[in-house]
Amino acid sequence: MTLQYINDSLQDEVLAIADQRLGRGYLTVDSFTCSGAIVLVAIEFGKAVGFVLFHIKEQIDFPVELTKMFGQPHRSVYVKSIAVKEENEQKGFATALLKMVINIGMRQNALCCYGHVWIAGNNGASARIFESLGFEEVMEIADFWYLDSVKKQFQCPVCGFP
Repeated sequence: MTLQYINDSLQDEVLAIADQRLGRGYLTVDSFTCSGAIVLVAIEFGKAVGFVLFHIKEQIDFPVELTKMFGQPHRSVYVKSIAVKEENEQKGFATALLKMVINIGMRQNALCCYGHVWIAGNNGASARIFESLGFEEVMEIADFWYLDSVKKQFQCPVCGFP
């Protein structure tokens, strides 16, 4: 397995993984090219098998919920999305991607790494991966992605259309 930054030749493969695992239309090429977006791709045998989309956030973008825990804003890493092809689950790809994100964040002097983990149906594996790397649940936000889903009209692989 190798990890590399996304490039034009990998975009379609990564979008296919996102559509399969996160819902058709949830991520687009614009998600990868918007200001501050960083995408790492796990490659095996020349094919994309997983990815992580994240952002390095400056102090002014630090979440209020985390400010309560840490006492003041810090540079941080926000993991927006992480997904691995279903047939490649439990092979360490997501863990390797998330570890690399943490390493990149540390090199960028980020003091915190956070993300939103969607738990529905049988996809609790994401939460377990985060927990295994020392992440802690700060809060649960009911229907966090609902309004975004309605706006983008994407189809969730578990819930269908909102």
